Amino acid sequence: MSPREPLAKCLERAVGGPDTLKMRNGGAALALALHCTCVRAGLRTYPQHRGDIYQPPQNWNAGGNEWVFQYYHKGLANGVVLHCSLQEATGRVYVQLREEGPSGSIHPLGLTLGRYVPDAADLKQRHWAGLMTQEEALERQLEEFCLEPLLSEAASAEGAGRLRMTERGPPSLSAQPALHGSKLSRKIRPGPGPLLMLGRGLGPAAARFPIQAETIRGHHPPYARQECQPPADLANKNQFFDTPPCQTEVDLYTRTLTHGTIKSRPAVLER
Repeated sequence: MSPREPLAKCLERAVGGPDTLKMRNGGAALALALHCTCVRAGLRTYPQHRGDIYQPPQNWNAGGNEWVFQYYHKGLANGVVLHCSLQEATGRVYVQLREEGPSGSIHPLGLTLGRYVPDAADLKQRHWAGLMTQEEALERQLEEFCLEPLLSEAASAEGAGRLRMTERGPPSLSAQPALHGSKLSRKIRPGPGPLLMLGRGLGPAAARFPIQAETIRGHHPPYARQECQPPADLANKNQFFDTPPCQTEVDLYTRTLTHGTIKSRPAVLER
């Protein structure tokens, strides 16, 4: 869309007014804004419906403080899942955009809810105008750290190279179910070690230090309380590296499952 339609208008097209949201803590509003950004990038809601392209799936708002959106893209062989979860105690929203399938990549992002939805009381009103702040920064982060990497790394439907936010070829969704937050969140005990900035987010410093992680369940092979050592060179925030899977409560790492092998990568978190 050129020029872009205001985000408030996209949100209105998606669900009507903010007073229709089930949860009034602001998390649903932020998740819906991320969904609208994904639609702008060419993703389309699955299952398909005849309504507005911004209209979310019927069950997107049924999981308490978790919101899940499934998409297809005409240039991707597999489906795409956007998963958002709110930790009310910290006011943090953890976002994962991933391609389904055995070689699908996972792209995480940590957001501060109050930065984008500063007054949850405004969700009782009927209009979106003025409710959200820093909309451009929100869209830019999701595009830079999640959408563009996923579309450039994902296999095209024709197997003809990588994509950069373009649409081509027919959609074909993977049968693999979405990974929900209950299978991804783990209690772990990070060892002592400093942090450094990776892009706009936090990541482990060059000093090597262990992170204890509990057994990983679900679709991933079990790793019972293993230690992992991040590599010394983390200059490239998108660099993949082979280690046992590690994930702190602030999601310093995420895991990518590639042909049965777990790979870890630094995540992007706001300060």
